This record gives sequence, C-alpha cells and structure tokens, in this order.
Amino acid sequence: MKYEEILQELKTRKKGTIISIEYKSNPTLNAVAKKSGILLEKYTITTGRFGVNYSNIKAVKEQRELDKQNGVVRQPKTIWWNWLENNTIKEHTTNGNKYLTITTSKLAKPKVKYVLNGKEISKEDLQKQNIVINSYWSEKEPIQQYDININNIISIKKRKC
Repeated sequence: MKYEEILQELKTRKKGTIISIEYKSNPTLNAVAKKSGILLEKYTITTGRFGVNYSNIKAVKEQRELDKQNGVVRQPKTIWWNWLENNTIKEHTTNGNKYLTITTSKLAKPKVKYVLNGKEISKEDLQKQNIVINSYWSEKEPIQQYDININNIISIKKRKC
C-alpha cells in the first residue's frame, strides 16, 4: 500500500480502533547466507490499535509506577522520528522513512509465513537451515507498541470479529 492509501484507510476509522494489518519484513540473515544471495521474507498478519499515546497504555503506566516505587530511573531514549500524524505515523529524521505505530494486545496472535527464495517454508525447517542470525529466534520481552515501515504494509482491514 502507498502512504496516501494508508492515510485514507486510517482516516475512515476512529483512533484507538483495532485493525488487522498484513505486512512483510526480511529477517536478518547471517553473513554466509547474505553472501550466497538468499532471499527470505516474513509475512505477518496481526491485529493492533493505531493512534494510541504510548504514555496512556495500561502496561506502560503500571511499569512506570513500579519503577517509581522501586527507585528505578530509566534513561530517556533517543528520538529518531517526528510525528506526521500524531500517535499514528512517524517519519525518520534522517532517512525519511515513514512508519505506522501499532499498539499490541496480549490477545493478538500473529499469523506468520516464511518464504525462502520464493517457496514457503515452516519456521522449524528455516531454523534447521541455520541461515538467520541466532538472536532472531531468542525470546523477547512483550512490547506494547511497535512501528511498521509503511513500504512493507500489504493491507489494512477492519478486525474480523
């Protein structure tokens, strides 16, 4: 989808609305796989909310309160972006890439499909091939919000009930 199409699609919905998003990404290959010209794409379909202020997310508020009670001081993160559409679309300050910001839910169960050199492959078979950097497969802390490069978005739809 193009930036203008995404804007039009989002403007038909109220901020905070749950949407279904399909996007693609390229998992980081190890050096040997990169040199051999392997093409790996990951297609994800997930749900999330757009237009949500990070500071208003329940889990973020709870963590900040816990940090305050325990005397934990976190370093402010470097801001690499400017809002184009408040709490919805960011633009990278140096390269101009645009990103849709999505707030996740514990209930969202993303559907993922891997395509290796044009053929679908299971996650397990992909792991056996050992072409993706090891840290890609490590368990990560759940995140409340993340950004999707606008150029990678395939579709945005109303959430299916």
